[in-house]
Amino acid sequence: EEQLEKERQQRAHEKRLKEQQKKQLSEARRKLRKTAESKNYWDADVSSKLSCLEVIEHICLRFDAVRLNEITAKLELVNSFAEAMDTLNVQIHKEVPESVETKDGISESATDNISRWSADEIMLLVKATTLYPIGTIKRWLEIANYVNEHRENKNAKKKTEKDVLIQVKTLNSLNNAQDQKKVKDILINPAKGSELEWKAEEQKLLERALKEFPSSDPDRWENIANFVGRSRKDCIRRLVNYFPCCYKSCSTT
Repeated sequence: EEQLEKERQQRAHEKRLKEQQKKQLSEARRKLRKTAESKNYWDADVSSKLSCLEVIEHICLRFDAVRLNEITAKLELVNSFAEAMDTLNVQIHKEVPESVETKDGISESATDNISRWSADEIMLLVKATTLYPIGTIKRWLEIANYVNEHRENKNAKKKTEKDVLIQVKTLNSLNNAQDQKKVKDILINPAKGSELEWKAEEQKLLERALKEFPSSDPDRWENIANFVGRSRKDCIRRLVNYFPCCYKSCSTT
């Protein structure tokens, strides 16, 4: 009987510890999101803001409370969008635990990359969240399957439950009505979204990424796109249009 009591106390202690860690993680995520929001996402345009939100949600799902608080402290000292994205991307490429389980039951692998979303995929995502409301069994998987089945580019990397979760959180973070309208305009006219004006900070990130990721890297343009916060297509187009001499010596494969 004494042994049973010890085991009961041990289980109760472990439960309290787990709840405390969960609370700390939730608070760390809230603080990180709030920091970026209080900085107005470093005055980024709506396209850049989406990229920033996406990276932040990716980080929130990837790291524990201690690491998140460290990242938040770094962001509090940042004064430009370029610095912010640089700081966030550096954190993503650092060594992380093998896997972190999210409250949604989705494991985040240390080797996963941020998934890029096209305009038609986002439109399908929005539609699927209505078709598969909260309470649907395996909701994120159903939504991912719907997007993969109906999107235009069938050869693109398939969206996962984690990809869907991050993108939904990203879109939900746009609580500004004006930003939501701009996103809607981009979805209705995808060309408009891909041709949004490049900011000086994005240009600097592109130039830095071109030096950091050599042409010998098979995933060069995916890495550049993630680093800059633009799509692969946007980065290549920018290089072709504004750096034709440089483009001749660069591989776009």
